[in-house]
Amino acid sequence: MKSSLGVLILGTLLFLPLSAARAQAPSVSPISDILINADVIRTVNVVAVDLNGDAITITSNLPAFATLNPPTTGTGSVITTLSLAPTATDVGTFAGNVVATAGGETDTTKFQITVSASGSNQAPLVTAPASQTVIEALPLMFTVTAADADLDVITSLVAVGLPTGASFTPNGTNTSGAFAWTPSMTQAGDYDVIFTAVSGLLAGGATTHIHVVNAVELSIAAISDVTLAENSTLTVNVNVTGPVTGSIDLTSSLPSFGILNAPTTTTGTGTLATTITLSPLAGTANTYNASVTATGSGQTDTEAFTITVTPSAALGATATLIGNFNTHKKFICFRVRPVAESFDVRNVALSGITLRFGGNEITALAERTHISLDCDDDDEDECLDCESDTLDCEPQLHACFSMPEIQALFGDVTLPSSLVDATVSGALTTGETFVATIGSKFPGDNGNHGKNEKKGLNSRVRPNPLNPTTELTFTLSQPGRIRVHIYDVQGRLVKTLLDENRPVGDQSVTWNGSSSRNGGVPSGVYYFRIRAPQGDEIQRVVVMK
Repeated sequence: MKSSLGVLILGTLLFLPLSAARAQAPSVSPISDILINADVIRTVNVVAVDLNGDAITITSNLPAFATLNPPTTGTGSVITTLSLAPTATDVGTFAGNVVATAGGETDTTKFQITVSASGSNQAPLVTAPASQTVIEALPLMFTVTAADADLDVITSLVAVGLPTGASFTPNGTNTSGAFAWTPSMTQAGDYDVIFTAVSGLLAGGATTHIHVVNAVELSIAAISDVTLAENSTLTVNVNVTGPVTGSIDLTSSLPSFGILNAPTTTTGTGTLATTITLSPLAGTANTYNASVTATGSGQTDTEAFTITVTPSAALGATATLIGNFNTHKKFICFRVRPVAESFDVRNVALSGITLRFGGNEITALAERTHISLDCDDDDEDECLDCESDTLDCEPQLHACFSMPEIQALFGDVTLPSSLVDATVSGALTTGETFVATIGSKFPGDNGNHGKNEKKGLNSRVRPNPLNPTTELTFTLSQPGRIRVHIYDVQGRLVKTLLDENRPVGDQSVTWNGSSSRNGGVPSGVYYFRIRAPQGDEIQRVVVMK
């Protein structure tokens, strides 16, 4: 006859399933009350999940004969066991609990452990898988068994917390049962099903945790890296697919010139299509890291890409030193003229003009830099503005720089001869930029060569744009040391192509678009500077990729 100790008739039926509605992190699956005899060893499954994917830590409060086995930590889920090994001194009823902690939140499952004397009638032992995972619309089947150590008849084997559409069918002796379920496309989530067997007045149970995965995973279509020039606009397509249930929300991490356009959310469609608009302004040339992130139905997907902004084609200009170069002056000024009337100097933003040399730059003096109707006077301090805009008196830009700052910029380099290796650059209110090369007019050279004027180099660049190489040709009327350098639009030295003595005659130099480090330069505008005994010349070349 069954002992009256521990009369626990279907006590486990009080546990409710973990439904999708309760799916908050973290969660510990229910553990049925346990009936065990002294000197019997039992293992009980423990399952904890965190739907946010946070790190989980499991702790317990158990009698001395019970042990929480490792692992007790994990990310997103932990599956472990309890070991029970009571002795004759442990007869009685004990409270136990298991606690899961994740993301600052906790969940606790409580149960009782009743230890009977050795040889007492025992409750049926139910064996079920601790955890199962299935994708929506795919079948899930497993078997649950029940056994009575006293060989008593098992009168029932039932399942509590079956998801909608699931079934559990015991055999004729209630010693096993078949679980079957094909989740629908709307049943993604987590569920706990409790299986309970009864023999006489005693019951035993086990829990299976079921995780149902979305049939359609949230995903952002690949976004390729993009390259565009300053002052241009580019549209980048963003396409997201995901579960048809719930909402899909899209956020972004973009540089200041990027905008994630509407729509950025959708509900019940499973797709989201939108665009990103990129509109970099002058001065934004650089490489930027960007990303878009989609969230929905507890899932997250991020697509990262890079945005490379190349310098816009800078407008050409020349800069001529005004007056004599004298280190005792507080400042020196340059007269800047557009090449071939490529822009109107009255559109120059005076606050952003710089003198660049060797990769560094200084800013023009705000109180001295101005636009004037130039009267072609070589002394900045004595030049008077013309009274009207006439053919003989056109607007000119005068950019002035502090002498101490110039000396710091050039360091130990000889001045004023090294000024020809510097550039004056700035931005226009129209959004364009200009780069002015500095001529070699210094003390003793007033720019009026007369009959002794040196012949030009007759330099040419072909093909232009470079494809995949280009050739610079020029003619020497005087032998001597020839130097050919490549500069970018910011006046930075890219590469030295030639530095040697050459005889009189036709000359050529080939450039393959590489830098001094032998890496390919980005798309943009570059300048050949030829320095020869008979004079200097500059040629513009475009690199397109």
